[in-house]
Amino acid sequence: MGAAVLVSARGVRINAIDRGAGDPVVFLHGIGGDAGNWAPQLEALAATHRVVALDSRGFGRSDRTYGRMSLADYARDVLVVMTELGIGRAPIVGLSMGGMIAQTVALTAPQRVASLVLADTSSSADADMKADLTASGAAAVAHGMPAVATAFMPATFSRAAVAENRRYVRDFEENFSSTDPLTFNIGLQAIAELDLTDELHRIDVPTLVLVGDEDALTPPEHSKTIASTVPGAELVVIDDAGHLSNLDQAGAFTEHLVRFLDAA
Repeated sequence: MGAAVLVSARGVRINAIDRGAGDPVVFLHGIGGDAGNWAPQLEALAATHRVVALDSRGFGRSDRTYGRMSLADYARDVLVVMTELGIGRAPIVGLSMGGMIAQTVALTAPQRVASLVLADTSSSADADMKADLTASGAAAVAHGMPAVATAFMPATFSRAAVAENRRYVRDFEENFSSTDPLTFNIGLQAIAELDLTDELHRIDVPTLVLVGDEDALTPPEHSKTIASTVPGAELVVIDDAGHLSNLDQAGAFTEHLVRFLDAA
């Protein structure tokens, strides 16, 4: 996968994959995932770019912390890691919770963001979404992550991927199941506070919004809201893809990503 580096961010060690050379691109994964979720895209881009994929605080090989976190806190970690790795400004690619963090970075430190790719994500949490997040967090703490993973998989991947039990579905479920339930709940609580829609008009960098047509966790309507609010944003709906469209349809996702980065 490439060299792993540990960067100290405000007293916490953040793990990151750092490989390739050329213009940097920063990748942010979704909740319950890690930097490895970006494997197809890192492999494709490393020949022409420096690709940096973080394990967000509490996930993957990064340190666990058990205090309250906000999306702004996760965003500050991203900025510290970029600084420590000598990256002043870069495109930021975020999926799901990573897309929420990417929006936050763009709004709080616009000078650090060259362009944005927001995949299978949302810009605000409505009452139903907050209720689902609260229930999922409570279930994780009470019953453990494997039970939550079993419930999440049908909503995370396309129907075909789940039915065929594809390898990346199994790998993600195994990784998701090993997530610390407390840090998972902390992340869900941060997502529940998401309220960025009214601020998106301030984003003034090239923005690509990608979403799977079968995304049940952040349905295409969420992406349509983002794309219609960020000035000049492009929306692409990926066929036969669920919430992790970068894995469900890795080829199509990567093709759109490369095209966008080349043009931005």
